[in-house]
Amino acid sequence: MTEQAAWGASVFAKDCYRLDLRATDLRGTDLSMLNFNGVRLSGAFLQGSKLWHTRMNGAELFEAKLQATDLSGAWLQGTRIWKTCLQWSILGAARLHGANIGESNLENALLTQAQLSGARVVNSNLQRTTMQFVLLHSAQFWSTNFRGALLRAPLLNSETEFSEGTLRGAATSAVDFTDIPQIADHLHEMFGDGSVTLPCGHGPEHEGWPAHWPRQELGFPEFHKEWHKWQADPEGYTPPERTAG
Repeated sequence: MTEQAAWGASVFAKDCYRLDLRATDLRGTDLSMLNFNGVRLSGAFLQGSKLWHTRMNGAELFEAKLQATDLSGAWLQGTRIWKTCLQWSILGAARLHGANIGESNLENALLTQAQLSGARVVNSNLQRTTMQFVLLHSAQFWSTNFRGALLRAPLLNSETEFSEGTLRGAATSAVDFTDIPQIADHLHEMFGDGSVTLPCGHGPEHEGWPAHWPRQELGFPEFHKEWHKWQADPEGYTPPERTAG
């Protein structure tokens, strides 16, 4: 068990008062900067709410509704998030160390600079999520749907795991996969460019480089353009030629 996961488990083991907001209707409310550590929010309705920098370490969210909720900078360490709806939510710079996320829907969520070290994500939908500069040290993604997601400059280590999920149509750039050998099983269904380092030393000059990946590093606007061109016609797509100089 990681340090973050152990911390989260200790919160639930404590026999003490916990704020109980289960099944409460909090839609559109501003709960920013409040201390809700250990709060019970199962079944709560929080669509469109503001939870900027709200402390919810060790919170319990089971079948909660948080669509289009702003959780920028929220503290969610050791949180249990199960069967929860987080579509179109903003989790920029949110602290999710050691969080336990299962069977939840984060489709189209924004996780720029979020911290998920030691997090465990199981059977969840991260389709078309934007994950830029996300901390994923020791994070585990099991049977997770990353279809059409953007993984730009995530921070990984040898304990980061992607197992039995799908990355079909996803894009990745500015990432070092050297210590993530299982990513090799997904490269044929992903898009990347010359900013990516692949396992076993595979790079733009090696045979293992996917044929549909540009061999040069693309600027961000061009990267998006080429990614969407490939998504529209994977079989007919031809990567741009590397230009001299």
